[in-house]
Amino acid sequence: MAKKKSKIGKMFKKMNGTSSLETTFGELLTSMGVSFEPHFIFKNREYDFLLTDYNILVETHGCFFHCCKTHNPEPKYAFQRKNLKNDQHKVKIVKFDKTYTLLVIWEHEMKETKNVKKKINEFINKYGNLLNG
Repeated sequence: MAKKKSKIGKMFKKMNGTSSLETTFGELLTSMGVSFEPHFIFKNREYDFLLTDYNILVETHGCFFHCCKTHNPEPKYAFQRKNLKNDQHKVKIVKFDKTYTLLVIWEHEMKETKNVKKKINEFINKYGNLLNG
């Protein structure tokens, strides 16, 4: 008898490399006139976006898949633990290599577009100019 696919397995198959969260965030960046490169590889890790004019890497994290402190603080599944470990590694890579800075946008933050735009602009103003200097 064939094993049934779980709901989570079906979600992974649907994602196909670009999540709806990434698509929405990319559209937001476009509307702001911010140049970006999606799926940017840095030190053998894939980051969701590189803001090309500012040397800023962006990770868009789904609350469920990446266990946000607000909605899913404890990982229940192996893939969540794996994502958390990978996320921590990515943070360390960027922290100890001064080529880029890292901005993390959470899924629940995307519900308030105005606030996300403000967060992006503040991050660019604080960190982007330092790297282009």
